[in-house]
Amino acid sequence: MPLYTFQVSVAGMHPTWFLEPLKLFYKSLCSCGDRPITDGSLLDFLRQVSTFGLSLVRLDIKQESDCHIDVLDAITKHLEIGSYREWSEEQKQEWLLSELSGKRPLFGSDLPKTEEITDVLDAFNVLAELPADNFRAYIISMATAPSDVLAVELLQHECHVKQPLRVVPLFEKLANLEAAPAALARLFSVDW
Repeated sequence: MPLYTFQVSVAGMHPTWFLEPLKLFYKSLCSCGDRPITDGSLLDFLRQVSTFGLSLVRLDIKQESDCHIDVLDAITKHLEIGSYREWSEEQKQEWLLSELSGKRPLFGSDLPKTEEITDVLDAFNVLAELPADNFRAYIISMATAPSDVLAVELLQHECHVKQPLRVVPLFEKLANLEAAPAALARLFSVDW
């Protein structure tokens, strides 16, 4: 029995672009009399892609808010404008909104990175490379303030995520949960 293999990169590929070569492959195998292969796993795979697309499950991305603070703190220190971590909530929001509406890149390859900072930025870079239909939401664990949401929006922007994920803050500690209505009211009042 012959072994048929093919390899294709699906990053950025629309399901219909992927289905056409698969259908051609299916028809070719049928014409050669390889029904056991075509009517087995290949037909199942064609049905899955037709039904679900290239990603069978849309993933949520989840990261703790302190990880984003670490990245932004490294950026602001590298830019020599202070320590993001030490700024007040108002200062953070003002700077984040300014950067969100800015045109220049916020950081380059010369940004000093710890392993944790690299992991966070790598996650955003993966979001930028893969099709948006692979993901549902970016969840911020241990959220406390509007700046937590704005920070993720900025990092998505800076890492060139073409279709930014919706950002979902989780207010998990009791004090943060009680302060959540005011934090969200402030966030929703921002014109940006």
